[in-house]
Amino acid sequence: MPPLLFSRVEYRPPPSLNNVTTQKRRRLDLFTSQLQQRFRELYPDHLPTTDLLSGDVLWLTSQYRVGTHPDADNISKPVWDALRGVAYQDDKQIRRRSSGIVEFRSEIITELDFTNWPLALVAAVEQSSTQRPFQLLCLQLSLLETAHFRFSL
Repeated sequence: MPPLLFSRVEYRPPPSLNNVTTQKRRRLDLFTSQLQQRFRELYPDHLPTTDLLSGDVLWLTSQYRVGTHPDADNISKPVWDALRGVAYQDDKQIRRRSSGIVEFRSEIITELDFTNWPLALVAAVEQSSTQRPFQLLCLQLSLLETAHFRFSL
């Protein structure tokens, strides 16, 4: 399955599931339905897999709300929960997970290495990064392989 791209200019990170108020619940429900809809658009014939998976979530942003300090794990957990029953049967099938946040701001110099990135993903990053503010959620799911557990110490 190729990487999934989910882009929303007005994107706000989904709330942490640990402390969900009514407003946060609505935002989380909206996020879940949009991500599920985007997945179905990209993979209309996909049936939820039962295979073991490896997954990566990368959130690229030019800004986030003042006073917040997004946590990569808090952003990725709602992503995995949203795709349960759509991409896979249960998120416990994702045995290797990684998540990250890349913030593009004038006072923070960020350099990304696009080597081995799918061309569609590079194009989406280039297109989104010209907008201000911009938000791009990148998701990659693949079958779990032993190579996913190699360390280069």
